[in-house]
Amino acid sequence: MSIPLHEGTGPFSGTADGLMQAKIVSYGRSYGIITSESDAKVLKALALLKAASRHQIGEYTGLSQHALKTSMPRLLKLGFIDAIETGRTPPIYVLGPEGLILFKKKAEEWHILKAFRIAAANQLFLKLRPVLSGAVSYEVEPHQGLTASIKAGDTEFGVISPRVWPGEVDWCRDMVDIAPEEVRLVIVAGSKTLAEECCRVIKSPRPIRFTWDGLLKDGAVFYKKKGNFLVQAEDFRLTEKSEVV
Repeated sequence: MSIPLHEGTGPFSGTADGLMQAKIVSYGRSYGIITSESDAKVLKALALLKAASRHQIGEYTGLSQHALKTSMPRLLKLGFIDAIETGRTPPIYVLGPEGLILFKKKAEEWHILKAFRIAAANQLFLKLRPVLSGAVSYEVEPHQGLTASIKAGDTEFGVISPRVWPGEVDWCRDMVDIAPEEVRLVIVAGSKTLAEECCRVIKSPRPIRFTWDGLLKDGAVFYKKKGNFLVQAEDFRLTEKSEVV
């Protein structure tokens, strides 16, 4: 069986053969302490974003990459954060044993697909955050199959982020079917090709917006379903500062 070529990918899109592997770099507990404001900002960001790249942490906190290159290796060695490394993508950071204790969170198992899905949802949140109106909140893995939830005022956006990985098209379709009806769905696909495949298999009549990793590098552009095809949704284009409608 031939594997389709995927365009419009990003660093955490995945691989169509599903063979990419990752290792968890963890130094365990050190009983160390937080010594700087930068350290505290990094940990608060990971408590919210749950699994994020250094670039995403910098975008959320406003810290420079120079500051992060100083802070994050120290936090890693002290056990406040762990790193998920593939050798082919930027590391994804999660709270380590000390960080989990600090924020009173339970330890959980990590695998590459889960980390990539969350990193993709984070990228959408970071691009929407400056342009959403009203009070904005964000939660990773909130309920009923959603990768993340973004709330802006009275509106909740449910994020589903299938990766370029075996079985993800069917997973995306199933998550759409069980998502709460009151939530506006946004699908962040690992590639344009994957977004088009998801569009074809999703039969739900509810309005859904589609985007993919390549579109979220510098801004956010959204597409909508028209039959079995995607067309650009002009009412949900966020490349410039504007209110989401």
